[in-house]
Amino acid sequence: MMKKLITIILFTATVLLPQSKVFTLEEAVQTGVAASKMLSISKSKIKSSEERVSEINAGRLPQLKLSAGYTRLSEVDPFEIKLPIFANPVRIQDVILDNWSVKVGITQPLFTGNRLSGMKAAAEKNLEAEVSEFESEINEETFRIITAYFNLQRSENLTEIISKNLAVIARRLDDAKNLFSNGMLTKNDLLKIEVQKKNIELKLLEANDNLLQARASFNLLLGLDINYGSSAVKADADVKLSDYDFKKLTEKALSQRNDLLAAGKRLAAGEEMVSANSSGWYPEVYLFGNFYYSRPNQRYQPVKDEFKETWDAGVALSWSLWDGGATSSKTSQAEQEVSKAKENISLLKDRIALEVYQSYLQYKTAWEKIQLGKIALEQSMEQEKIVESSFANSTATSSDVVDASNSRITNEIDLLNSVISFRLSEFRLLKAAGSSLREK
Repeated sequence: MMKKLITIILFTATVLLPQSKVFTLEEAVQTGVAASKMLSISKSKIKSSEERVSEINAGRLPQLKLSAGYTRLSEVDPFEIKLPIFANPVRIQDVILDNWSVKVGITQPLFTGNRLSGMKAAAEKNLEAEVSEFESEINEETFRIITAYFNLQRSENLTEIISKNLAVIARRLDDAKNLFSNGMLTKNDLLKIEVQKKNIELKLLEANDNLLQARASFNLLLGLDINYGSSAVKADADVKLSDYDFKKLTEKALSQRNDLLAAGKRLAAGEEMVSANSSGWYPEVYLFGNFYYSRPNQRYQPVKDEFKETWDAGVALSWSLWDGGATSSKTSQAEQEVSKAKENISLLKDRIALEVYQSYLQYKTAWEKIQLGKIALEQSMEQEKIVESSFANSTATSSDVVDASNSRITNEIDLLNSVISFRLSEFRLLKAAGSSLREK
Protein backbone atom coordinates (compact mmCIF):
# COMPACT_ATOMS: atom_id res chain seq x y z
CA MET A 1 0.00 0.00 0.00
CA MET A 2 2.80 2.41 0.89
CA LYS A 3 4.59 1.76 -2.42
CA LYS A 4 1.35 2.42 -4.27
CA LEU A 5 0.82 5.65 -2.32
CA ILE A 6 4.34 6.89 -3.03
CA THR A 7 3.92 5.97 -6.71
CA ILE A 8 0.74 8.07 -6.90
CA ILE A 9 2.46 11.04 -5.28
CA LEU A 10 5.48 10.79 -7.58
CA PHE A 11 3.23 10.47 -10.63
CA THR A 12 1.26 13.54 -9.54
CA ALA A 13 4.47 15.49 -9.09
CA THR A 14 5.73 14.40 -12.53
CA VAL A 15 2.51 15.41 -14.30
CA LEU A 16 1.83 18.66 -12.48
CA LEU A 17 5.38 19.95 -12.07
CA PRO A 18 7.01 20.07 -15.51
CA GLN A 19 9.64 22.55 -14.26
CA SER A 20 11.17 23.12 -10.86
CA LYS A 21 13.33 25.52 -8.89
CA VAL A 22 14.41 25.77 -5.27
CA PHE A 23 13.92 29.39 -4.19
CA THR A 24 15.74 31.11 -1.39
CA LEU A 25 13.66 33.65 0.50
CA GLU A 26 15.58 36.52 -1.13
CA GLU A 27 14.98 35.13 -4.63
CA ALA A 28 11.29 34.66 -3.91
CA VAL A 29 10.89 38.25 -2.70
CA GLN A 30 12.83 39.67 -5.65
CA THR A 31 10.83 37.66 -8.19
CA GLY A 32 7.47 38.33 -6.53
CA VAL A 33 7.96 42.08 -6.19
CA ALA A 34 9.00 42.35 -9.84
CA ALA A 35 5.89 40.43 -10.98
CA SER A 36 3.36 41.95 -8.55
CA LYS A 37 0.10 43.11 -10.12
CA MET A 38 -0.75 45.11 -7.00
CA LEU A 39 2.46 47.10 -7.32
CA SER A 40 1.73 47.74 -11.00
CA ILE A 41 -1.58 49.31 -9.95
CA SER A 42 0.24 51.45 -7.37
CA LYS A 43 2.73 52.59 -10.01
CA SER A 44 -0.20 53.69 -12.18
CA LYS A 45 -1.49 55.80 -9.29
CA ILE A 46 1.89 57.52 -9.01
CA LYS A 47 1.92 58.19 -12.75
CA SER A 48 -1.59 59.64 -12.54
CA SER A 49 -0.53 61.96 -9.70
CA GLU A 50 2.50 63.09 -11.69
CA GLU A 51 0.25 63.97 -14.61
CA ARG A 52 -2.04 65.88 -12.24
CA VAL A 53 0.92 68.03 -11.15
CA SER A 54 1.81 68.65 -14.80
CA GLU A 55 -1.80 69.56 -15.57
CA ILE A 56 -1.90 72.21 -12.83
CA ASN A 57 1.51 73.57 -13.82
CA ALA A 58 0.18 74.03 -17.34
CA GLY A 59 -2.48 76.38 -15.94
CA ARG A 60 0.25 78.72 -14.68
CA LEU A 61 1.87 79.01 -18.11
CA PRO A 62 0.77 81.23 -21.02
CA GLN A 63 -2.18 79.82 -22.94
CA LEU A 64 -1.91 80.23 -26.72
CA LYS A 65 -5.06 79.67 -28.76
CA LEU A 66 -5.87 79.81 -32.46
CA SER A 67 -9.35 80.33 -33.83
CA ALA A 68 -10.55 80.77 -37.40
CA GLY A 69 -13.90 81.05 -39.09
CA TYR A 70 -15.93 81.88 -42.15
CA THR A 71 -19.39 83.46 -42.14
CA ARG A 72 -21.76 84.02 -45.06
CA LEU A 73 -24.17 86.88 -44.40
CA SER A 74 -27.63 87.35 -45.86
CA GLU A 75 -28.02 89.95 -48.55
CA VAL A 76 -29.02 93.47 -47.49
CA ASP A 77 -29.11 96.83 -49.20
CA PRO A 78 -25.84 98.75 -49.27
CA PHE A 79 -25.36 101.68 -46.90
CA GLU A 80 -26.45 104.78 -48.83
CA ILE A 81 -27.52 108.33 -47.95
CA LYS A 82 -29.47 110.88 -49.94
CA LEU A 83 -28.17 114.41 -50.27
CA PRO A 84 -30.21 117.30 -51.69
CA ILE A 85 -27.45 118.31 -54.02
CA PHE A 86 -27.31 114.89 -55.69
CA ALA A 87 -29.98 113.26 -57.72
CA ASN A 88 -28.91 109.74 -56.76
CA PRO A 89 -28.12 108.37 -53.27
CA VAL A 90 -24.47 108.41 -52.24
CA ARG A 91 -23.15 104.92 -51.45
CA ILE A 92 -21.08 104.94 -48.27
CA GLN A 93 -20.33 101.22 -47.91
CA ASP A 94 -20.73 98.24 -50.20
CA VAL A 95 -22.26 95.10 -48.77
CA ILE A 96 -19.65 92.43 -47.94
CA LEU A 97 -21.34 89.07 -47.62
CA ASP A 98 -18.26 86.86 -47.07
CA ASN A 99 -16.46 87.26 -43.73
CA TRP A 100 -13.14 85.51 -42.96
CA SER A 101 -11.30 85.70 -39.66
CA VAL A 102 -8.18 84.27 -38.03
CA LYS A 103 -7.32 85.03 -34.40
CA VAL A 104 -4.27 84.05 -32.32
CA GLY A 105 -4.58 84.91 -28.63
CA ILE A 106 -2.28 84.53 -25.64
CA THR A 107 -3.31 84.73 -21.98
CA GLN A 108 -1.00 84.75 -18.97
CA PRO A 109 -2.39 84.59 -15.41
CA LEU A 110 -0.67 87.13 -13.15
CA PHE A 111 -2.64 86.60 -9.94
CA THR A 112 -5.33 84.03 -9.17
CA GLY A 113 -5.79 84.52 -5.44
CA ASN A 114 -3.46 81.55 -4.69
CA ARG A 115 -5.80 79.19 -6.52
CA LEU A 116 -3.19 77.78 -8.89
CA SER A 117 -0.34 77.83 -6.37
CA GLY A 118 -2.52 76.10 -3.77
CA MET A 119 -3.69 73.44 -6.21
CA LYS A 120 -0.10 72.86 -7.35
CA ALA A 121 1.16 72.46 -3.78
CA ALA A 122 -1.74 70.09 -2.97
CA ALA A 123 -1.04 67.99 -6.06
CA GLU A 124 2.65 67.73 -5.15
CA LYS A 125 1.79 66.62 -1.61
CA ASN A 126 -0.63 64.03 -2.99
CA LEU A 127 2.13 62.78 -5.28
CA GLU A 128 4.46 62.43 -2.30
CA ALA A 129 1.69 60.55 -0.48
CA GLU A 130 1.30 58.15 -3.42
CA VAL A 131 5.05 57.47 -3.35
CA SER A 132 4.93 56.74 0.40
CA GLU A 133 1.89 54.50 -0.08
CA PHE A 134 3.74 52.70 -2.86
CA GLU A 135 6.62 51.97 -0.48
CA SER A 136 4.11 50.76 2.09
CA GLU A 137 2.46 48.51 -0.51
CA ILE A 138 5.87 47.08 -1.44
CA ASN A 139 6.34 46.09 2.21
CA GLU A 140 2.86 44.56 2.37
CA GLU A 141 3.43 42.64 -0.87
CA THR A 142 6.82 41.49 0.39
CA PHE A 143 5.21 40.18 3.57
CA ARG A 144 2.57 38.33 1.52
CA ILE A 145 5.37 36.69 -0.47
CA ILE A 146 7.28 35.82 2.72
CA THR A 147 4.12 34.31 4.22
CA ALA A 148 3.51 32.23 1.10
CA TYR A 149 7.17 31.15 1.11
CA PHE A 150 7.02 29.92 4.70
CA ASN A 151 3.70 28.18 4.06
CA LEU A 152 5.36 26.33 1.18
CA GLN A 153 8.36 25.56 3.36
CA ARG A 154 6.08 24.30 6.14
CA SER A 155 4.13 22.07 3.74
CA GLU A 156 7.26 20.58 2.18
CA ASN A 157 8.86 19.83 5.53
CA LEU A 158 5.61 18.42 6.89
CA THR A 159 5.32 16.06 3.91
CA GLU A 160 8.91 14.95 4.47
CA ILE A 161 8.33 14.31 8.19
CA ILE A 162 5.20 12.26 7.55
CA SER A 163 6.87 10.29 4.73
CA LYS A 164 9.80 9.35 6.97
CA ASN A 165 7.48 8.30 9.78
CA LEU A 166 5.38 6.28 7.36
CA ALA A 167 8.49 4.34 6.36
CA VAL A 168 9.33 3.69 10.03
CA ILE A 169 5.81 2.49 10.79
CA ALA A 170 5.83 0.27 7.68
CA ARG A 171 8.95 -1.50 8.98
CA ARG A 172 7.36 -1.76 12.40
CA LEU A 173 4.29 -3.36 10.84
CA ASP A 174 6.47 -5.90 9.02
CA ASP A 175 8.10 -6.81 12.34
CA ALA A 176 4.69 -7.08 13.97
CA LYS A 177 3.49 -9.44 11.24
CA ASN A 178 6.49 -11.68 11.86
CA LEU A 179 5.74 -11.71 15.57
CA PHE A 180 2.09 -12.48 14.87
CA SER A 181 2.96 -15.37 12.55
CA ASN A 182 5.15 -16.82 15.31
CA GLY A 183 2.37 -16.47 17.86
CA MET A 184 4.19 -13.76 19.79
CA LEU A 185 1.65 -10.99 19.06
CA THR A 186 -2.10 -10.90 19.25
CA LYS A 187 -4.35 -10.05 16.32
CA ASN A 188 -5.59 -6.97 18.16
CA ASP A 189 -2.05 -5.63 18.63
CA LEU A 190 -1.30 -6.19 14.93
CA LEU A 191 -4.47 -4.36 13.90
CA LYS A 192 -3.57 -1.36 16.07
CA ILE A 193 -0.30 -0.92 14.20
CA GLU A 194 -2.09 -1.34 10.86
CA VAL A 195 -4.60 1.35 11.87
CA GLN A 196 -1.73 3.65 12.79
CA LYS A 197 -0.15 3.08 9.38
CA LYS A 198 -3.46 3.84 7.62
CA ASN A 199 -3.83 7.05 9.62
CA ILE A 200 -0.32 8.16 8.67
CA GLU A 201 -1.04 7.38 5.01
CA LEU A 202 -4.13 9.57 5.22
CA LYS A 203 -2.08 12.37 6.79
CA LEU A 204 0.43 12.06 3.97
CA LEU A 205 -2.31 12.44 1.37
CA GLU A 206 -3.64 15.52 3.17
CA ALA A 207 -0.14 16.94 3.52
CA ASN A 208 0.53 16.43 -0.19
CA ASP A 209 -2.75 18.16 -1.06
CA ASN A 210 -1.85 21.09 1.20
CA LEU A 211 1.59 21.21 -0.40
CA LEU A 212 0.11 21.52 -3.89
CA GLN A 213 -2.18 24.32 -2.71
CA ALA A 214 0.64 26.16 -0.94
CA ARG A 215 2.83 25.84 -4.04
CA ALA A 216 0.04 27.14 -6.28
CA SER A 217 -0.48 30.21 -4.08
CA PHE A 218 3.27 30.83 -3.99
CA ASN A 219 3.56 30.51 -7.78
CA LEU A 220 0.77 32.98 -8.43
CA LEU A 221 2.39 35.58 -6.17
CA LEU A 222 5.65 35.17 -8.10
CA GLY A 223 3.93 35.43 -11.48
CA LEU A 224 4.69 31.80 -12.34
CA ASP A 225 2.50 29.10 -13.83
CA ILE A 226 0.25 27.61 -11.16
CA ASN A 227 1.78 24.15 -11.73
CA TYR A 228 5.40 25.31 -11.68
CA GLY A 229 7.56 23.12 -9.42
CA SER A 230 8.62 25.74 -6.90
CA SER A 231 10.31 24.62 -3.71
CA ALA A 232 11.64 26.38 -0.63
CA VAL A 233 14.91 25.85 1.17
CA LYS A 234 14.50 23.35 4.00
CA ALA A 235 13.44 24.94 7.29
CA ASP A 236 16.26 25.45 9.78
CA ALA A 237 15.26 24.72 13.37
CA ASP A 238 18.31 26.60 14.65
CA VAL A 239 16.73 30.04 15.07
CA LYS A 240 17.84 32.85 17.34
CA LEU A 241 15.95 35.37 19.43
CA SER A 242 16.85 38.97 18.60
CA ASP A 243 16.92 41.47 21.44
CA TYR A 244 14.39 43.98 20.11
CA ASP A 245 13.59 47.03 22.24
CA PHE A 246 9.82 47.53 22.27
CA LYS A 247 10.06 51.27 22.99
CA LYS A 248 12.50 51.86 20.13
CA LEU A 249 10.39 49.77 17.77
CA THR A 250 7.32 51.86 18.60
CA GLU A 251 9.20 55.14 18.16
CA LYS A 252 10.55 53.95 14.83
CA ALA A 253 7.09 52.92 13.64
CA LEU A 254 5.56 56.28 14.57
CA SER A 255 8.31 58.15 12.74
CA GLN A 256 9.05 55.95 9.71
CA ARG A 257 5.93 53.97 8.79
CA ASN A 258 5.16 54.83 5.18
CA ASP A 259 1.40 54.67 5.67
CA LEU A 260 1.70 57.25 8.45
CA LEU A 261 3.98 59.43 6.31
CA ALA A 262 1.45 59.20 3.48
CA ALA A 263 -1.35 60.27 5.83
CA GLY A 264 0.73 63.30 6.84
CA LYS A 265 1.20 64.23 3.18
CA ARG A 266 -2.55 63.91 2.59
CA LEU A 267 -3.13 66.27 5.51
CA ALA A 268 -0.69 68.81 4.04
CA ALA A 269 -2.46 68.51 0.68
CA GLY A 270 -5.78 69.20 2.37
CA GLU A 271 -4.40 72.33 4.01
CA GLU A 272 -3.22 73.57 0.62
CA MET A 273 -6.70 72.96 -0.80
CA VAL A 274 -8.15 75.24 1.90
CA SER A 275 -5.99 78.02 0.47
CA ALA A 276 -6.93 77.11 -3.10
CA ASN A 277 -10.68 77.06 -2.39
CA SER A 278 -10.57 80.42 -0.58
CA SER A 279 -9.17 82.06 -3.73
CA GLY A 280 -12.73 82.93 -4.79
CA TRP A 281 -12.63 85.84 -2.36
CA TYR A 282 -9.83 87.51 -4.33
CA PRO A 283 -9.66 89.02 -7.81
CA GLU A 284 -7.91 87.34 -10.71
CA VAL A 285 -5.61 89.32 -12.99
CA TYR A 286 -4.56 88.23 -16.47
CA LEU A 287 -2.26 89.63 -19.14
CA PHE A 288 -3.62 89.10 -22.64
CA GLY A 289 -2.72 89.77 -26.26
CA ASN A 290 -4.45 89.00 -29.58
CA PHE A 291 -3.48 89.06 -33.24
CA TYR A 292 -6.25 89.35 -35.87
CA TYR A 293 -6.12 88.60 -39.57
CA SER A 294 -9.59 89.34 -40.93
CA ARG A 295 -11.43 89.96 -44.17
CA PRO A 296 -12.93 92.43 -43.78
CA ASN A 297 -11.22 93.91 -40.72
CA GLN A 298 -13.73 96.16 -38.92
CA ARG A 299 -11.01 98.36 -37.48
CA TYR A 300 -10.16 99.70 -40.92
CA GLN A 301 -12.64 102.28 -42.22
CA PRO A 302 -14.12 102.25 -44.67
CA VAL A 303 -14.43 98.49 -44.55
CA LYS A 304 -12.89 96.75 -47.54
CA ASP A 305 -13.21 93.19 -48.79
CA GLU A 306 -9.55 92.32 -48.16
CA PHE A 307 -7.40 90.77 -45.40
CA LYS A 308 -5.97 93.20 -42.84
CA GLU A 309 -3.80 92.61 -39.76
CA THR A 310 -4.47 94.15 -36.33
CA TRP A 311 -3.58 93.35 -32.72
CA ASP A 312 -4.43 94.31 -29.17
CA ALA A 313 -2.93 93.74 -25.71
CA GLY A 314 -3.89 94.58 -22.17
CA VAL A 315 -4.49 93.56 -18.57
CA ALA A 316 -7.83 92.18 -17.39
CA LEU A 317 -9.21 91.91 -13.88
CA SER A 318 -12.05 89.63 -12.83
CA TRP A 319 -13.56 89.71 -9.35
CA SER A 320 -16.58 87.80 -8.17
CA LEU A 321 -18.17 90.18 -5.70
CA TRP A 322 -20.87 87.70 -4.65
CA ASP A 323 -21.22 84.02 -5.57
CA GLY A 324 -24.09 83.00 -3.33
CA GLY A 325 -21.76 81.56 -0.65
CA ALA A 326 -20.11 79.02 -2.99
CA THR A 327 -16.57 80.02 -1.96
CA SER A 328 -17.44 79.84 1.74
CA SER A 329 -18.94 76.37 1.28
CA LYS A 330 -15.94 75.08 -0.66
CA THR A 331 -13.54 76.46 1.93
CA SER A 332 -15.56 74.96 4.78
CA GLN A 333 -15.59 71.57 3.06
CA ALA A 334 -11.81 71.69 2.66
CA GLU A 335 -11.39 72.62 6.33
CA GLN A 336 -13.55 69.67 7.37
CA GLU A 337 -11.42 67.35 5.24
CA VAL A 338 -8.35 68.66 7.07
CA SER A 339 -10.02 68.05 10.43
CA LYS A 340 -10.95 64.52 9.36
CA ALA A 341 -7.40 63.86 8.16
CA LYS A 342 -6.00 64.91 11.55
CA GLU A 343 -8.32 62.52 13.38
CA ASN A 344 -7.43 59.72 10.96
CA ILE A 345 -3.74 60.27 11.68
CA SER A 346 -4.43 60.07 15.41
CA LEU A 347 -6.35 56.81 14.94
CA LEU A 348 -3.62 55.44 12.68
CA LYS A 349 -0.98 56.14 15.32
CA ASP A 350 -3.04 54.23 17.88
CA ARG A 351 -3.43 51.29 15.51
CA ILE A 352 0.28 51.28 14.72
CA ALA A 353 1.25 51.32 18.40
CA LEU A 354 -1.15 48.43 19.07
CA GLU A 355 0.13 46.50 16.04
CA VAL A 356 3.72 46.83 17.23
CA TYR A 357 2.72 45.73 20.74
CA GLN A 358 0.79 42.69 19.54
CA SER A 359 3.54 41.68 17.10
CA TYR A 360 6.15 42.03 19.83
CA LEU A 361 4.18 39.75 22.17
CA GLN A 362 3.61 37.20 19.39
CA TYR A 363 7.33 37.18 18.65
CA LYS A 364 8.21 36.49 22.28
CA THR A 365 5.50 33.83 22.62
CA ALA A 366 6.60 32.10 19.41
CA TRP A 367 10.12 31.81 20.82
CA GLU A 368 8.86 30.23 24.04
CA LYS A 369 6.84 27.72 22.02
CA ILE A 370 10.01 26.63 20.23
CA GLN A 371 11.82 26.04 23.53
CA LEU A 372 8.88 24.06 24.88
CA GLY A 373 8.58 22.15 21.60
CA LYS A 374 12.23 21.09 21.69
CA ILE A 375 11.85 19.72 25.21
CA ALA A 376 8.60 17.96 24.33
CA LEU A 377 10.15 16.38 21.22
CA GLU A 378 13.22 15.23 23.14
CA GLN A 379 11.04 13.70 25.85
CA SER A 380 8.75 11.94 23.36
CA MET A 381 11.72 10.52 21.44
CA GLU A 382 13.18 9.16 24.66
CA GLN A 383 9.79 7.77 25.67
CA GLU A 384 9.43 6.06 22.29
CA LYS A 385 12.81 4.36 22.72
CA ILE A 386 11.84 3.09 26.17
CA VAL A 387 8.47 1.79 24.97
CA GLU A 388 9.98 0.06 21.93
CA SER A 389 12.55 -1.62 24.17
CA SER A 390 9.82 -2.71 26.56
CA PHE A 391 7.72 -3.97 23.65
CA ALA A 392 10.64 -6.06 22.44
CA ASN A 393 10.85 -7.56 25.94
CA SER A 394 7.07 -8.12 25.99
CA THR A 395 6.60 -5.66 28.86
CA ALA A 396 4.70 -3.10 26.77
CA THR A 397 1.72 -3.44 24.45
CA SER A 398 1.34 -2.34 20.86
CA SER A 399 -0.99 0.40 22.13
CA ASP A 400 1.90 1.79 24.15
CA VAL A 401 4.10 1.74 21.04
CA VAL A 402 1.44 3.44 18.90
CA ASP A 403 0.79 6.11 21.53
CA ALA A 404 4.49 6.84 21.97
CA SER A 405 5.01 7.00 18.22
CA ASN A 406 2.02 9.29 17.67
CA SER A 407 3.19 11.56 20.48
CA ARG A 408 6.64 11.87 18.94
CA ILE A 409 5.21 12.59 15.47
CA THR A 410 2.85 15.22 16.89
CA ASN A 411 5.69 16.94 18.76
CA GLU A 412 7.88 16.86 15.66
CA ILE A 413 5.14 18.56 13.62
CA ASP A 414 4.43 21.06 16.42
CA LEU A 415 8.09 22.05 16.55
CA LEU A 416 8.12 22.59 12.78
CA ASN A 417 5.03 24.81 13.04
CA SER A 418 6.58 26.72 15.95
CA VAL A 419 9.78 27.42 14.02
CA ILE A 420 7.87 28.65 10.95
CA SER A 421 5.55 30.76 13.12
CA PHE A 422 8.56 32.28 14.88
CA ARG A 423 10.20 33.27 11.59
CA LEU A 424 6.94 34.79 10.37
CA SER A 425 6.36 36.62 13.65
CA GLU A 426 9.76 38.31 13.34
CA PHE A 427 8.98 39.59 9.85
CA ARG A 428 5.55 40.71 11.08
CA LEU A 429 7.20 42.65 13.91
CA LEU A 430 9.68 44.30 11.54
CA LYS A 431 6.86 45.26 9.18
CA ALA A 432 4.86 46.75 12.04
CA ALA A 433 7.91 48.80 13.06
CA GLY A 434 8.25 50.24 9.55
CA SER A 435 11.39 48.36 8.50
CA SER A 436 11.86 47.51 4.85
CA LEU A 437 11.45 43.73 4.56
CA ARG A 438 13.35 43.62 1.27
CA GLU A 439 16.51 44.54 3.17
CA LYS A 440 16.12 41.76 5.76
